[in-house]
Amino acid sequence: MMVENILLLDSPSRSPEASRGSAQRPYSSEKLDDFSAEHVLEQNWDASMPMAPSDEPLLREALGATLRDTRRQTGFTLRELAKLANVSPGYLSELERGRKEVSSELLASVCHAMGISVASAILEAASMMTLDAAAAELASSMARVN
Repeated sequence: MMVENILLLDSPSRSPEASRGSAQRPYSSEKLDDFSAEHVLEQNWDASMPMAPSDEPLLREALGATLRDTRRQTGFTLRELAKLANVSPGYLSELERGRKEVSSELLASVCHAMGISVASAILEAASMMTLDAAAAELASSMARVN
């Protein structure tokens, strides 16, 4: 079931790269492009498998990428959203780049200014983290096979 969710999330309209051009993003569904669903199932990938702490994606980075992608998809500039959310543009930029932890109050303010729920932002960020974890596990499995 987890594999189906991962593969369904890989759509061009929600791809972090689609909204940022050729710049490197910390979360990328492109890492999974070379793997079919059958290959994933053959490798017995399990989302409950513990990862080394250094391999775990950071929530602040995933939330930041989600906020930036959503802002761009909704057509807001950084300054417009910052004004609506009552936060400085510089601080919002730091949040979007995953450099600052976001408080629940500020996350709610930014999400509501864009017309989305906090829950949907968190779920989107979690899906990015899942994709990253799956890509790391797949790469590790491939390294063991080769």
